[in-house]
Amino acid sequence: MYCVSAVYRTPNDRFDVEYYTTKHVPWFVGLFGEHCKRWEVTVPADIPGRPPAPFVAAIYMWIDSPEAFAQVVAEHRDEIYADLPNYSASPPETALAELVAEG
Repeated sequence: MYCVSAVYRTPNDRFDVEYYTTKHVPWFVGLFGEHCKRWEVTVPADIPGRPPAPFVAAIYMWIDSPEAFAQVVAEHRDEIYADLPNYSASPPETALAELVAEG
């Protein structure tokens, strides 16, 4: 299993969590069909005595193969990035990680 992450860093002059979670993410995840096993969106919570988090939102999506991810993104890249201005002033930092242990 693999985890794709997309983190929207601060400063981000505009990030619309409502649009992202109700429109973009369901559409994006739907492109993966059965290859997406699970997903979640997080926003930072304040920790007393600590500086603010360096991001405004992140998505974590568990998929069954890097090849499936690459294929979907290659096929839909223009559509995916065309929707970005609807929710964010900045593109995300993305990563792919292999799950090696869980509890």
